[in-house]
Amino acid sequence: AVRVEIAGDGDKRLALLDAHADLDDPITRAVFLPNIPGLAWSAQPVVIGAVASVPALGANSDGSALFLADGPVSVSAVMDRGDLMEPGTFQLAPGGQQLLMQSPPVGPVVADVSSIGAGQQPATLRQALGDVFGRLGKAAWAAGDASSIDAATGYGGVGFYSRDAVTARAALGAILPSYGAGMYQAPDGVLRVARVVAPESVAVPAFEVIADFLAEDLIALPDDAPNLTRRFAYRPNAQALGAGDLVTDVADVPQARRDELTALFRGQVYAAGPLHPHYRHADVAAPFVSLFWRQADAQAEADRIVGLYAVMRHFYVLTIRGDQQLDVRPGQVGRITYPRYGLAAGKNVLVRCVERNPTTGDVVLNVWG
Repeated sequence: AVRVEIAGDGDKRLALLDAHADLDDPITRAVFLPNIPGLAWSAQPVVIGAVASVPALGANSDGSALFLADGPVSVSAVMDRGDLMEPGTFQLAPGGQQLLMQSPPVGPVVADVSSIGAGQQPATLRQALGDVFGRLGKAAWAAGDASSIDAATGYGGVGFYSRDAVTARAALGAILPSYGAGMYQAPDGVLRVARVVAPESVAVPAFEVIADFLAEDLIALPDDAPNLTRRFAYRPNAQALGAGDLVTDVADVPQARRDELTALFRGQVYAAGPLHPHYRHADVAAPFVSLFWRQADAQAEADRIVGLYAVMRHFYVLTIRGDQQLDVRPGQVGRITYPRYGLAAGKNVLVRCVERNPTTGDVVLNVWG
């Protein structure tokens, strides 16, 4: 995008703007009005997909009306101090954003909710990204990429929650890692989604690079994967309750539910597959907190990620001469051949980043394999 600034006669300036600067805009649909003093002018909570333990915010003086989200949701469970409330003791308001209580609760009250549908239905990647971009009125993104990932994984989906004002960029940064995916801007300006896959699993590479194509020596660096872990958490609690927030009766709130409600997440899985010795730190690393609702999805993704590191991985940086005319994009798998670093026989690699020098035409590829 371009903005023309006229400072005076004969003085005009062109300001080049980021076409996707709106990703730094908040996606919250509304703020609370001052008739709720404790919430006045704060952002209404964002709920996308299935979310556990969403705090019900008091919308009146006695707590008989409780606010959940900035859009309509369905409710599968409501808990007052951890105790499941019985049907008939509450109802969802017609707009789907508030709980109406038969009598004022003791509190705190939390609820398991979904913006997609009844039965605590999570949002597929396509639905989650569509919700984020829809809040911005943004159309320049490749919905087909997200649909392809949904089809390839078969995952039920995720849930995202934010009590505070949150930008689209932050929401995307929270959702995409659960799928091992990232987003980039294509040359046509459209935002695309790409997923990390094992390069060796791709039979037909999209491109090939040999040493003669390079303007500089290839650089090889080990991938230490400092954040790699065998443990994946799932179903994070929007609000983790404290032990003092729960009723004392263990019959009403059994210990298993207490553990779920007071943790940052409802459950975790463990990937037991083989790892290269370089990644032994993953055996004792803290869990990665995914946004998946289903245990099976978390298990499948944990197994997949650990499987990627059954072999030693490396990053490679290649500076390709501008006369090669390669059309390379992040997420593509290519093949590189080089006389050093064990690449003499060729190796499939995944493109992480592409940088082009408009002056020389050289292309710098940051790849992984």
